[in-house]
Amino acid sequence: MRERNKNPDSTRFVVRIDSESTHGYQVRLPIQGKQVSKFFSDGIFGGKRAAKKAAIEYRNKRCKTLKIPMNNQRIIHRRDSRNSSGHVGVSVLWRTVGDYQHKYFVASWTPKPGKPQKRKSFSATKYGDKKALQMAINYRKKMEQDILGVSKNK
Repeated sequence: MRERNKNPDSTRFVVRIDSESTHGYQVRLPIQGKQVSKFFSDGIFGGKRAAKKAAIEYRNKRCKTLKIPMNNQRIIHRRDSRNSSGHVGVSVLWRTVGDYQHKYFVASWTPKPGKPQKRKSFSATKYGDKKALQMAINYRKKMEQDILGVSKNK
């Protein structure tokens, strides 16, 4: 896959847009699992520098209010209406083998952005519902710590 060149006028959550009729900066923030945006036009703000300054001030204020990390730390804790277990990154999976249905709790994670998702399943038939669910939750938390580089001793 070809890497995109990063726009030197863009920063975290602030992107430069230059098209035929649109010139300015757009702030794109992840809020409650959705991307919310606000546009800062060069024409309205009196030029490229002023529009960028206004966009960055808006971004900083919103990030502080919403407690969105400004570093490049990945944001993992996002709720999804399709979640079947009630825990982020853990789902319930049913597999049919012959005449039998087997229930699994599956921990899923993405090691790096753009890489394939990985999964590990824990059998409810083998461990029981409570233990298999807890094993999947614990494994998912371990993978989050590995991805974010968090030590257990901290």
